[in-house]
Amino acid sequence: MPTVSTAQQWTHNPEDPQSSQPRTPKMPAKKPTTDKMKKQKAHMTEPDQRYTWLANILDADRNPPGHPDYDPRTIYIPPLAWTQFSAFEKQYWEIKQKYWDTIVFFKKGKFYELYENDATVGHQLFDLKLTDRVNMRMVGAPEASLDHWANQFVAKGFKIARVDQMESALAKEMRERGGTSTDKSGKASKVDKVIRRELASVLTAGTLVDGGMLQDDMSTYCVAIKEMDIDNLPTFGIAFVDTATAQFYLTDFVDDVDMTKFETFVAQTRPGELLLEK
Repeated sequence: MPTVSTAQQWTHNPEDPQSSQPRTPKMPAKKPTTDKMKKQKAHMTEPDQRYTWLANILDADRNPPGHPDYDPRTIYIPPLAWTQFSAFEKQYWEIKQKYWDTIVFFKKGKFYELYENDATVGHQLFDLKLTDRVNMRMVGAPEASLDHWANQFVAKGFKIARVDQMESALAKEMRERGGTSTDKSGKASKVDKVIRRELASVLTAGTLVDGGMLQDDMSTYCVAIKEMDIDNLPTFGIAFVDTATAQFYLTDFVDDVDMTKFETFVAQTRPGELLLEK
């Protein structure tokens, strides 16, 4: 069967002999395909291209970096962004917004996964393979190697947050069949469509207690320092603890102008982490 009507294909004009030739049917022009028309994978784009609020970072109180009250531990996520998150993204950002300066290891089945900026750090420092999870870039490591990778990040000066699953996949299915759940206030709420997860621990260079994560047999101290000026001389109040052995010390002293005592203290204890006044 002809694909074009013969009434359109054949015409006759006595004054124009060429008109008896078949007319070329007009085909609709194809739209050019471009890369922009295809949605790029998350790990092929920068996080601030998918989450516009990452382009201008603010802390939870909406202070920009450089502001005297800026808190690098938190990040502001606008209300509109929450309405566009998937259930899994919402669960992740509820935790990550409070630990912005911390590498968050997020439990997913038999793996711990790092997302977005954390994934970029893992890829750049340790060549972990970038891939996707929902709308986020991701790197992952088996749960059996958590101590190894946490140690690697801590050795580079990062803080580590571990988020664990609080229920099994079977428990999640049974919960969904129930239809409702309760929030912290005890009120009924819609069933979460993702496995429940909670922050389990935060690890820093000065607060390691697991023997498998300690760098060596030497004590690693977390040190809190209070400095004042008394009679034009530096005066220090110091508390330091070895969390692996629970040894805790307190001291205070008036130093000389060259801070000889303080330098001696630092040389002897080799603090793994310092806590200072803002």
